[in-house]
Amino acid sequence: MRDIAATWLNAFVWAETGAAILLAAWCLLALGIAAYVLHRATRWALSRARHRTDLARMRRRPAPPRTASEQAVLDYLTIRTAWNQPTREEAGR
Repeated sequence: MRDIAATWLNAFVWAETGAAILLAAWCLLALGIAAYVLHRATRWALSRARHRTDLARMRRRPAPPRTASEQAVLDYLTIRTAWNQPTREEAGR
């Protein structure tokens, strides 16, 4: 009788130990998933904050000066536009 009880007790201990190991494995897996999700959310939030500060910095920075060729093209287009526009008298007719 004692052997049967010892066998059952031994089986129960092994079952409890196995269940505890499986529970620990599941907890570690859940903890790893939570840490990864938190890591990705933090990286996303930091990248958004960095993007916003970059945009604000770009808005504060003045535009670079135009080169002579760019200014010449703009002057040419302005003159062409003004040349082809009707005068005030012609526009009033």
